[in-house]
Amino acid sequence: MIPLPYLFQVNMYWLLCYACYWLLLRRQTHFGLNRAYLLGVLMLGFILPVVQLPEVWMESFVTKERSVTRPVIDNFVIAETQNIHTAVEPQNFAALQQRQPIFAIDWTACLGTLYIIGLLFMSVRLGWSLRRLLAFFRGKEYLQVDGCQVFILDSNVVGSFSFFNKIVINQKDYEENFDTILRHELVHVQQRHSLDLLFLEALTVFFWYNPVLLFYKKSLQEVHEYQADRSSVLSREQYATFLVSYALQSPTDLLSNSFHVSSLLKKRIFMLYKKRNSKWSLVKYLTIAPLVGLVLILTAGREHTSTPKTESLMEQVSLIPEKRMDENRNQKSLVKPANTTIKGTVRSSKTQALLPGANVIVAGTNAGTTTDENGTFELKNVPLMSKLAISYIGYEIKTIEITKPNQDVNAELLWQQRALEDVVVVGYSPLHDDVSQAKNGLRQEIPDSVFFVVEQLPEFPGGKQAMYQYLGRNIHYPTEALRKGIQGKVIIQFIVSENGMIREPQVTKRVGYGLDEEALRVVLNMNSWNPGKQNGRPVPMEYSLPIEFQIEK
Repeated sequence: MIPLPYLFQVNMYWLLCYACYWLLLRRQTHFGLNRAYLLGVLMLGFILPVVQLPEVWMESFVTKERSVTRPVIDNFVIAETQNIHTAVEPQNFAALQQRQPIFAIDWTACLGTLYIIGLLFMSVRLGWSLRRLLAFFRGKEYLQVDGCQVFILDSNVVGSFSFFNKIVINQKDYEENFDTILRHELVHVQQRHSLDLLFLEALTVFFWYNPVLLFYKKSLQEVHEYQADRSSVLSREQYATFLVSYALQSPTDLLSNSFHVSSLLKKRIFMLYKKRNSKWSLVKYLTIAPLVGLVLILTAGREHTSTPKTESLMEQVSLIPEKRMDENRNQKSLVKPANTTIKGTVRSSKTQALLPGANVIVAGTNAGTTTDENGTFELKNVPLMSKLAISYIGYEIKTIEITKPNQDVNAELLWQQRALEDVVVVGYSPLHDDVSQAKNGLRQEIPDSVFFVVEQLPEFPGGKQAMYQYLGRNIHYPTEALRKGIQGKVIIQFIVSENGMIREPQVTKRVGYGLDEEALRVVLNMNSWNPGKQNGRPVPMEYSLPIEFQIEK
């Protein structure tokens, strides 16, 4: 989808350029330049918002990426061993996420729907006008004049007009003013004025909400008439008298160039008598380019004023010796700490086994990642002197301070001994399909309402042991999947609301053959949970529950 800031800038450039035309150019007799200006700035409006100025003028604006840990409940493995169903202890419990209000209105979706409705309406309107014009010409006889098709009507129902290479002259105009009107309409055809109007109507379909395009269309129609009026072989007095006496109502088609438009009559006569501007008046056109360039620099250069300062501060910090940094560690610094890239591993202190899917979070921020299938991780743009909180289900949380650039972190987590009755560990599978990894370090910033560390996590009634036993008792391996030897991992997402109810359960990773439906059924039948709490109040949390179905022979 096209970004809203881009569309906003396009419309603002159009408004600015039309204001320049109205103030400086609309009364100029350089009609060809006026026409080129109006069409040119409409096309230029699409280009200016994406123009990047040279580094000499402006530093590139770089947005910091921030990482988000995927909230999951850890992986349960359902094994089929001689038709006995067992639940397996989860591998990992990632940070939980606060859910936005369920019944909140999505204004972005509402505006998008409104835009689509307007787009469809304007498309139908344009298509209907084109169809009506083409149907008007179909089957009628015409004369060939200077490469144009001239249609002579036998009535005065419509006024004379032109559309691309087709000219329509009604019976009265043919008998009384044929030469004058034909010459006038031939200019419209030769100058391809219908193409201008079609271009404006196409823009109006996509930018129907922008009234500035109506002013562009009106100004282009004025320029078209000025150009055609200039070609008259009559004297100015005779032609002006002819325009005033011409009273036949013109057609109202969107795309045609009609000979008579009552709202333009006064302006046409004024421009007819206006003395042509000298070449010195071309200076006005030259003033437009610096004005637009200045606006471009001002709008594109807003980030320019802060970027060099930030970089210089980072350079100052990076040049401070490590010893000096240690001395000032507990003091408030006026200089923003430099960022660095941190790589490392997470393993069990008991078995020395690498732990895939461990959470690595920058303390005090919404940024972090998880270890990959090899138990390794990488974080970019980590502030010096910050702390990493590393956690894994069944292990104590470990905090490590980042004291030097490119620090290697090799964390060993202490095992928390727990006894789980009636829980059989069958096997583990990598978590890289369950937890989204941080490929580029810190990810994009997310709303402040998302929690990665909460005071009290939501809990199944009776605790985790009760949840494992519930899964083991209630999940049944589907007969069809068992017969065909189908195995795989199903991921169910659901919300534990403030009152502990299970809401919006959905399958985010499917296997088929009844496994998805069985996993969803068990989640739907869960009793109410004890809700999670943050700052002493219940908050909604979203869970991802991976359930792996295995068959042992």
